[in-house]
Amino acid sequence: MRTFTCLTIDDRYPIPQLSFLLVSDETRARVLARRTLFEDKHRHAVEVREHGKLVFEEYRSEG
Repeated sequence: MRTFTCLTIDDRYPIPQLSFLLVSDETRARVLARRTLFEDKHRHAVEVREHGKLVFEEYRSEG
């Protein structure tokens, strides 16, 4: 298992929400991060890192 750090930008909070993803690979980390982003309309962006290195980021489009 690999550990990824996930930071989620949510307009209800002044700082990003921190969570950890314990998954088998980067693909699964992306799936879970995207699910986190799109499951709530208040969330605007998600960033995933492994060992401090940026692996993936996605922003919700305004339209």
